[in-house]
Amino acid sequence: MNKGMIAKFFGFAMVQKDLILTLKKNRWLLMQFLYLAIFGIVLAFFVNSTGLGFRRYEDPVSVVTSDFVSLYFSLQFLVIGLVFPFLSGSSITSERVEKTWPLLKCTELSPFEIIRGKFFALISLSVYIMMLSAPLLMLTTLIGGVSLFSVVFEYSIHIAYAALICAAGLFSSAMSSNATRSNLQIVAVFSMPVLFASVFAINAYVSGELLSTELGPSSNYLSSTEVLIYWFLGFFVLVGALLGASFSISPVNSLRSIPLRIYIFGFYLFGIFAFLELLAANVPGSSSVRNYSQAWTVNMFVMVLSALPLLRIAAEDPGVPLSAALLTKEKPLLGRILYPFVSGGIRNLLFSFAVLSLFLIPLKVGSVVDVSKLGVNVDSGFLYAVMLQSEGSFIVWISWLCSMVAMAWCLALAGFGGILSASVTFSFQLVLVLGMAIVYVANADQQLAEFPAYSMFSTPFMYFLVLGSDVLPSTSMTMFTYLLSRGDFLFNTGTTFFFIGLGAYFGGRNQRPLLSLAPESRKGLLLDPPGLAVQEQESGVQLSRETVRPSEKSTTTGGLDE
Repeated sequence: MNKGMIAKFFGFAMVQKDLILTLKKNRWLLMQFLYLAIFGIVLAFFVNSTGLGFRRYEDPVSVVTSDFVSLYFSLQFLVIGLVFPFLSGSSITSERVEKTWPLLKCTELSPFEIIRGKFFALISLSVYIMMLSAPLLMLTTLIGGVSLFSVVFEYSIHIAYAALICAAGLFSSAMSSNATRSNLQIVAVFSMPVLFASVFAINAYVSGELLSTELGPSSNYLSSTEVLIYWFLGFFVLVGALLGASFSISPVNSLRSIPLRIYIFGFYLFGIFAFLELLAANVPGSSSVRNYSQAWTVNMFVMVLSALPLLRIAAEDPGVPLSAALLTKEKPLLGRILYPFVSGGIRNLLFSFAVLSLFLIPLKVGSVVDVSKLGVNVDSGFLYAVMLQSEGSFIVWISWLCSMVAMAWCLALAGFGGILSASVTFSFQLVLVLGMAIVYVANADQQLAEFPAYSMFSTPFMYFLVLGSDVLPSTSMTMFTYLLSRGDFLFNTGTTFFFIGLGAYFGGRNQRPLLSLAPESRKGLLLDPPGLAVQEQESGVQLSRETVRPSEKSTTTGGLDE
């Protein structure tokens, strides 16, 4: 890897530009003075005015040093959470306000290179700010009480925290068109996560512990596997925010969906295995098979709900990006490899189904049921019936999501927008659940069957009925026969195929390719402005220089003739 590749990866051109412009501003100099002044005043007040200062010789030096370091890192953690959301959230909107964003997009820098450059510039600024107050910790390392490794590892945690905030702020800034909207998004997006992280960190510091003792390799509360999972989760969130920001500023006809979809598939795959690992470690054992099954089912229910964002992917624009069509012509082999991840057509639906199929991985009974936790006297037949019901309900949940995804895809092919299609689909299912609940409660005094016939129209409603019932399937049933006995599963499967067929009909009527990567057929030239040729031919209006009268030409051009 030569210097040019390294410079391109880190976006050195963008980093230099952002750092030079930021460091030249007076407010950046004022921010440094305020940061050092706040740290100096608070820490001096701690040393000289509190009962935990160095004047109390009866206190061990290690205790005083530990409290000093805890206060130092508490202040630094709060500063990161208060300053960098707004600093990163205005990174791209400031370019738009200053009218430099169109010029930046005309350069040879790719959208992802722009995002990487801005991200590493923000990381450089965060490290610079944190290192300004680092000399205040020199005394603690000389006196003792806190190891140098703990201080360095604590700094790495704070840098990782700042990196997450900067990545999320860039994503928010890329989605905003003006500074006002960006600031509102920053407050809405960062308020709860930053508050939760600050409370968690300050609680650890107040108790006399560093974050390295909770999130480090020698954690006192988490196993090494759990620590690794949480660090990888943070890495996935950071990469996802950067890819989302790059997706937001990329042209519509680019290949922006390919890296994002590869990431989404990998993230769900990692999330499922991580969830199973955390579930096996944290779900308490119980002597009751029924309670253990219900706990497993509730956790699976929470995991399945994480797939609701797939509605937006299925409802994405069904048109094929022009860059995808060019890729298949110039590089046929690469085009075939990346075919499942290209947006448009039925691939939006198939990709959503592929992600949902990953949720079938937890159905391996040996990986989710620890028989040793259920006691020594466990009826194998009873255990089989309980887990058959739990796993069957889990499959029904997946079929419900498949029907929702198919409905959103159908609405997108019918002409609805992506956000509108996903919102209508989710709102329809929510109204259906509430309607079933109201009907059931209103007829609770009548003699109803154990599972009302109308419950098949709402999987969540049926799920809660099954979970609260003592009726178990027969031990002679297999998974296939049990699913056939579930009306909600049959209804979900039927509606899935119905919406797939209806969506294919809409695609054919609107002349949208479902399987091919050819661009959408249009009535105009390929290089015409979008919609211009179609609108002209549909309205029957033919514009030319000869058909425009001189009076109309002068009105149109402001009186200046060509």
